[in-house]
Amino acid sequence: MLGFQVQASTITSNSLWSKPTLGVVNCNIDVSFFHDSRKMGFGCCLRDDRDSFIQPHTGWLDSMMEVQEGEAFALLAALR
Repeated sequence: MLGFQVQASTITSNSLWSKPTLGVVNCNIDVSFFHDSRKMGFGCCLRDDRDSFIQPHTGWLDSMMEVQEGEAFALLAALR
């Protein structure tokens, strides 16, 4: 059975990336909103405990939504 552990964090200017624990996959997500054109851009990447990229993904959506919804949409895109 595949288990998921979700941990939300905010990146600050002095944050450093560290590889996840053995057997854990790290998913980084970022979302941008363009209010004038009513579009949302997103990017996400999955990395394993060996610091290898598993699946990068970027995309656009012709829709506006709340930040949390946008990040959830990007996470769903990463897991597909």
